[in-house]
Amino acid sequence: MTILLYNDGRIVTDAGNPLEGVSLDGLAAFIADPSDGDTLVYDATAGMWKPGNPFPVSITEPEDGDTLAYDAESGKWKNVHAAVGGE
Repeated sequence: MTILLYNDGRIVTDAGNPLEGVSLDGLAAFIADPSDGDTLVYDATAGMWKPGNPFPVSITEPEDGDTLAYDAESGKWKNVHAAVGGE
């Protein structure tokens, strides 16, 4: 599904058909194939809002006392299990 949101409040959807001949003038947001958990994030390069996740997190097997640590290799925040008994 594709959704176009315009500055004047108009909303255009594709309804399962290609969007042809649609003007992009005054377009505020372009939403294509949103995924579960997406929010709208601003893309300064494109100058509009797009679906995305502003806080990429990959949490597995959460436990009491876990903290979040940034993993530069994956580009996501991951949970780190707390050391037990000074280990």
